Amino acid sequence: MKILYNWLAEYIDIDITPQELAEVFTKLGIEVEDFTFLGEGKDTIKTGVITDIKDHPNSSHLKIVSVKTLERDVQVISGAPNIKKGSFVFVAFPGTLIKGDTIIKERNIRGIVSEGNLLSLYELGLEEHSDGIFVPVGVSLEDSPIEYLGLSDYLYDLYITPNRPDLLSVMGIAIEIAAYLNKKIELPRYGVREGLSEMFPTEIKNTEACPRYTSRIIRNVKIGESPFYMKRKLYLCGMRPINNIVDITNYTMLEVGHPLHAFDLNKLEDSIVVRTAYPDEIINALDGEEYALLPDTLVIADRKRALAIAGIIGGAEYSIGENTENILLESAYFAPQVVARTMYSLGLRTESAMRFSKGMDYKMTLFASQRAAYLVNKISPDAEVSRINDTNYIKDKENRIFVSYEKVNRVIGAQVDIGEIEDIVKRLGFTVMEKDDEKLDISVPTRRQDIKMQEDVIEEILRFKGFDFIQPSVKTSFGVVGKREDKVSGYIRDIMLSQGYYEARNVEFIDAKGISMWNTQKTAAFEIENPLSPEYRFVRNSLLPGLLRAARNNFRYGIKGIKMFELGKIYLAGQDKSEEVVEESHLAAVSGGFIQKSWYNEERKLDFYDISGAFQLLMEKLGIEVIHSEPYSTDSFSYAIDIEVDSRKIGTIGQVSSSLLRELGVKQDMFFFEMDIKNIKLPVIKYREIPRFPAIRRDISIVVEENATYAQIVSLFKKQSLKYMQSVQLIDIYKGKQFKPGKVSMTFNITFYRKDGTLRKEEVDREVERMFKTLKDIGYEPRI
Repeated sequence: MKILYNWLAEYIDIDITPQELAEVFTKLGIEVEDFTFLGEGKDTIKTGVITDIKDHPNSSHLKIVSVKTLERDVQVISGAPNIKKGSFVFVAFPGTLIKGDTIIKERNIRGIVSEGNLLSLYELGLEEHSDGIFVPVGVSLEDSPIEYLGLSDYLYDLYITPNRPDLLSVMGIAIEIAAYLNKKIELPRYGVREGLSEMFPTEIKNTEACPRYTSRIIRNVKIGESPFYMKRKLYLCGMRPINNIVDITNYTMLEVGHPLHAFDLNKLEDSIVVRTAYPDEIINALDGEEYALLPDTLVIADRKRALAIAGIIGGAEYSIGENTENILLESAYFAPQVVARTMYSLGLRTESAMRFSKGMDYKMTLFASQRAAYLVNKISPDAEVSRINDTNYIKDKENRIFVSYEKVNRVIGAQVDIGEIEDIVKRLGFTVMEKDDEKLDISVPTRRQDIKMQEDVIEEILRFKGFDFIQPSVKTSFGVVGKREDKVSGYIRDIMLSQGYYEARNVEFIDAKGISMWNTQKTAAFEIENPLSPEYRFVRNSLLPGLLRAARNNFRYGIKGIKMFELGKIYLAGQDKSEEVVEESHLAAVSGGFIQKSWYNEERKLDFYDISGAFQLLMEKLGIEVIHSEPYSTDSFSYAIDIEVDSRKIGTIGQVSSSLLRELGVKQDMFFFEMDIKNIKLPVIKYREIPRFPAIRRDISIVVEENATYAQIVSLFKKQSLKYMQSVQLIDIYKGKQFKPGKVSMTFNITFYRKDGTLRKEEVDREVERMFKTLKDIGYEPRI
């Protein structure tokens, strides 16, 4: 939501600086994503008048323009088609910053020096496209271009949370700031003389989707450009000016928060019908696209065809054009879930849809229409306005909440004066219906749909008091607030963090591509009926999509080496493929890229052994004996091994396929593991005394097949149930000419230890002989 400081100041007396206002936004929980002074670098723009125009000797389309300013006369080279002797212009001297971060310089253009630029609204950042220079009207050389253009202003780009649709307007923000500063608010002028008695009939066939629809006829409108102040505000706040009538509907939406739409009345048949779409019905929309409407799509129609997709976009055939004389002005209320469902199913996000999908104040329907009619009459004085045709099925329901003083202080954790509590709720626009020594009975305005219970009101009180109001204190409690994390997750987290892995937290939703490409569970995914966006249509059935996309983003920001993990829930279909959701707790990790060079380490690539080592250490710490499957590959994994515990698969470890990495836009190799941790228990820690007797270590080499794995060999050693073998570690793999093709030598360091006495060489020799015999029996060749 973009908003101008001076636009806000039209409705409230702001006695704080723009910089201080940015801080107030933050205190109120409104994030300021960007904050810009529009006049930055433009103090060298001056008002001038064209005194002479000559043809450029070396160009057929360029002119040499002489311009007089208060400071000095300048010579400018221009190809603008609308330059005229005697016209006032805005000229940029060298050093001026114009749109696109371009700094004006004195230039030699085909042999003639240009000492500046004649400016268009595009170069001033006030228009999407300009056909010529801007010619101001009613100015003198003494006038400041910055003041004339309204560039001595500040533009805020605010992030409005989904639960506060009342802040998606200048008036909504003004009400919030006025409450904080304890100022009165001045409403914009509205209402006109309703000279026409005629009304356009309305029929609502789906009153749940559209419980209120208002319209009014306005005749004898003059279509043209909007006033400069209106076009300027629209453009700076992210909307493209089109014509005065369309601009008024958009201006009103930005100003009061309620979307409107204007139809060309002469193109409508008989009446307005609010209904769902017919089978195979299509509409050519204002964005130039053709949309095939779904059966549950709510449309605004006449007796013959659909005119608009309700709350989202109008049809091109019925829009306001240069020949329009009479209009039908619509102001309606549409159910948020209906607009949201259509917006996401059609992939059509508009300013109107964004507001309706979050929930509008149905009481603003009439006010928005009155304000728009006032602006139409102001711009087009000969226009005749009818009274409103209000088809309303909404039954007013008062939202009453009791606010306990004791609970306010207990929840906040600090003492708030009773009088101050009442003052804050009144400033917020809540009406105090009754009060006594213990509580307030308040009525919440319909614009504050986020206020549902007493705790919401307490949050508002704290928000306006400020978190600095709460003094730090140390308290003890035998209770725990919120859901306590299980100890296994905490134990796993500590192990992963100790190995240099960073924890990631991703949303639990994902798109269809993520579901299909990273579905390690090979189960169906559940689609959400009302997703937040098309990117979040499914609940995730793997943690890997979020981790790999996070890794990609980190690579793009210049991080060379990625080591991340996540602990979280995934959601799977039941075994009978019913609608039952099976929830599992998972751990996943990814790594890739480079370990950077340091004084103790050379730069090298992270490989499979890095993530395998992290996984093995985790299993050792958890006391879990793991069995690995034979390696395999899929479209997603170039190399993967299933992880099994007690003959049950609990996860997968491996390498992401190159085709998937290309689709992600990742150039580095990526490795992963993911496992189910729901049945893992904390290991029982057993303490033992420090070894009193020396251990014996032996290096043993074995000639094996090239595709043999470390896990396979170690499992053979362990199956011997050797009495004194304590640990096995692979220390070398060698491939030489002395071995047959397909054979390699693997060397292991084996540690033998006896707890009750000194281990003798003969005892170790006997165990090594047993190992060699077993290896020979299955075809392996020991090397001494």
